[in-house]
Amino acid sequence: MKLVNDLIKAPKHNKIKFYTFAVIGLVTAIADLLITYIGSPGLEFEANPLITIFGLGWSALIIANIIVYAFFLIFIYIAFVRYKRTVIKCDNFKQFMSMLYFDRPDKYIWLWYKFPKGKIYRLFAPMGFAIAYTFPILRLIAISGWLMILSGTELCIFCHYGIPHVYIMHIEILILAILAVVLITSLVSFWYSKEYKINKRALDELNTPQSLEPEINQDIKPEVIQQIEPEVVKEIVPEVILNEDLEAKILAEYEAKIIAEYEAKIKPEYESRLKAELESKIRAEFEEQRKVEEETRLKAELEARQKAENEARQKAEFEAQQRAKLEAKQQAALEAKQKAELRAIQKAQQKENRKAQTEAKQKAKTEAKQNAELEARKKELEVLKSAGWSSSFNVTQDTEEK
Repeated sequence: MKLVNDLIKAPKHNKIKFYTFAVIGLVTAIADLLITYIGSPGLEFEANPLITIFGLGWSALIIANIIVYAFFLIFIYIAFVRYKRTVIKCDNFKQFMSMLYFDRPDKYIWLWYKFPKGKIYRLFAPMGFAIAYTFPILRLIAISGWLMILSGTELCIFCHYGIPHVYIMHIEILILAILAVVLITSLVSFWYSKEYKINKRALDELNTPQSLEPEINQDIKPEVIQQIEPEVVKEIVPEVILNEDLEAKILAEYEAKIIAEYEAKIKPEYESRLKAELESKIRAEFEEQRKVEEETRLKAELEARQKAENEARQKAEFEAQQRAKLEAKQQAALEAKQKAELRAIQKAQQKENRKAQTEAKQKAKTEAKQNAELEARKKELEVLKSAGWSSSFNVTQDTEEK
């Protein structure tokens, strides 16, 4: 019931922060469980030690997430509801830390080895502030890792190359652990720095005539005063619980100052980054245009080269065809000439053969005629011989034969 009353009485901006982070933490936790179920229904890819070491199932995983979320609620409740700012008299950051936890300005060294009694909410408030931001961020990173795994991207180097390893060596577990340590350390440091600056601003407000009248808490324990050296007692003033309006005013001024400082710091960087991005974009566009022009030029050269090669090939083919036609024509003319010469030779041979045949016939006729004449003469001689002209005939015959 006291928790509910504290929540009701808490400043409006603190209640808004508590409810906002509670909803964000719940949504990211449920989303993480859902994406785990989608990516690994049998929990074979889950890196939680309850699964990988103890072999438990979904029930243990859900109960563990509920317990973690409950602790998350407790921490953000301490940070945004239960913790109350007080104005602390101090001259520097070390005195502020010492007074915050030990009600003494000279015991900063105790922070490293001594537990502050009765300051449990102050002790866990910075941790709750850091966890409020770290818990959803780590959940979102885990969800992003599952999305990458579902898309086919293997995050773990050891899993990718099949190297044996335990669950805590998964690269995503190591990244989450390192990131959690860095985030919590940075946010806790930021919380202390913010509280110190707000306290310093409140002291300045209280030291001005226009400052609001604070409610003074006179309950200082006698045993605490007895432990303080006499020269230190006069330096200590009672803690002042900030009025809600004053706290809201100081917090708003601090946040405005932080935003102004951040803008003053970031604006030149942002402008330089914008300039660099613009130059990079212009350079990229120029390179892209140059690349397009180069590709167009190369494409034109390639097309021209291909066209020239095609024309040369077509010309060579045409010349080869013409040469083949010419050679065929010449071959045909040569064959025709050879045929004509062969026919002429054949005609000449036929003519010579006919001539030889004619001459042979004429010779045969002449011989036949001569033989006939000779036979006729022989017959005449025989007739003359038989008529008594033998001696004259013989002489004449011998003369002819000679």
